[in-house]
Amino acid sequence: GWTVYILSRISDEKRRKKAVRDIRNEIEILSEKIDDAKADGNKQARYELKRIQFELLDKIDVYRTSKTS
Repeated sequence: GWTVYILSRISDEKRRKKAVRDIRNEIEILSEKIDDAKADGNKQARYELKRIQFELLDKIDVYRTSKTS
């Protein structure tokens, strides 16, 4: 995916950590949006946002695994 590709292109450890931190911040924002969709009773939006959240988490895990192996 695009996230793993971008992170793999960042060779500087400091910049790579910032990129991961930015993605984690986006995941937190998604959590708030998920809560809002739940409060509004919008199941479709909630499920789509959860999918995006899980994709971002998976991509960070894949990236970390590939860098440590």
